[in-house]
Amino acid sequence: MSTQPPAPHHQPATTGPPSPVPRWYAPASAALVIAIGLLVGLRGYHHTVLAWGRPFWDVTYGSGFIRRGLVGTIFQAVFGSASYATQTGLVIAITVTVAIGLLCGLAMWVAILVARASSRGNAVRLVLLSLPIVASSLFSMLIFTTGYLDGLLLAITAVAAVLLARGWLWPAVAVACVAPFVHELSAYLWVPVAVFGYSAISRRVPPRRQWETVIALCLPLVVAIAITRVGSRTAVQHQITAHVQGTPGFKATLFHWEFGQTFPSALHHMDQLQRLYWWPTEPAALVYFCWPALLAITVYLVWRWRLLDRAARVALILAIAAPWSALILAWDLSRLILLANAMSLIVILSIETTLDTRHSAPPSRAIDVVLGGATVLAMSLPFMYVYFDLGFYVHHGPMQWSLWPVLHPALANLFRLR
Repeated sequence: MSTQPPAPHHQPATTGPPSPVPRWYAPASAALVIAIGLLVGLRGYHHTVLAWGRPFWDVTYGSGFIRRGLVGTIFQAVFGSASYATQTGLVIAITVTVAIGLLCGLAMWVAILVARASSRGNAVRLVLLSLPIVASSLFSMLIFTTGYLDGLLLAITAVAAVLLARGWLWPAVAVACVAPFVHELSAYLWVPVAVFGYSAISRRVPPRRQWETVIALCLPLVVAIAITRVGSRTAVQHQITAHVQGTPGFKATLFHWEFGQTFPSALHHMDQLQRLYWWPTEPAALVYFCWPALLAITVYLVWRWRLLDRAARVALILAIAAPWSALILAWDLSRLILLANAMSLIVILSIETTLDTRHSAPPSRAIDVVLGGATVLAMSLPFMYVYFDLGFYVHHGPMQWSLWPVLHPALANLFRLR
């Protein structure tokens, strides 16, 4: 992979002096991102903890080391003396707070890039690239999946990406190594960030130290693999039996699929689901839930192509492909595809943080109009939580309008809605 920044003569010439970015652009951009994210995200708000999300907050390392036990260990150490109902309320509040915190953090990142943009056109393009993703079902999903750890994983990954963009390799790796203790799904999220990290760090170090960069960026993946191998199944079973509420059947299923799942069992189960339901459900879900990320990545690649090295281009592709590849082992179809939306925005913002765009050509206004229209379309599409074999339409919050009356027959057929 190329490790050298593009030569100056590869940068397109500007057609005139850049338009200065007004100071109000940055706070206005952050406010717009937050407003749209909240308006759309609250469609997923509800007052209960999902059955498969709550156990993450109940099991601990008290019986031995287990997979996915870090959050429960910390939560029970702080709130273990509270009643079950109080803990349930706290889990809902933490899930929603983390999702909103992630939204605000991304909005601040966009605002920082807008404030330092080389021209008014570049500032507007950055905001418009972000808005279709923010307006998608991403934050609806993060708020809906109460108890799940996706928002926390994305927040950790975003912090690591910021550190890599600043050139701080080892602090970024240290942060990323925490994520597998939360959930090994973090490995899929880390892959595109690691490739971006190689692009960012390799330009700062001599060639003889690039192997150190590669080894460091692989450590979070090594940690994730190790955690899946060394966790105690006996400890998991004891924790579920002692601390998780539910029927014996629920506890047995929880042990088998959520905390005791093995690679062969997951692969076998997904092979059956893929055989039965792959077509047309999975391609339709990829288009329906992920089109804002596909659009943003495509526009960004075209816009910044000459400023990107090969690793940065690969990172942008992996931002979509890596979360999608988790469907080889997991069946939360819409949830995992929507993680690709978040990773696309994180990688775009990471790369943009490292680029010198002072000599770039102004972006096309026609494309900006398309991105604006895409934002409105993304906001109007109904939010659904979809597995391979069934789906649910969810619509809460203050935004009462959507294209549901028009799209309902097609969506019900494609995603087997109940």
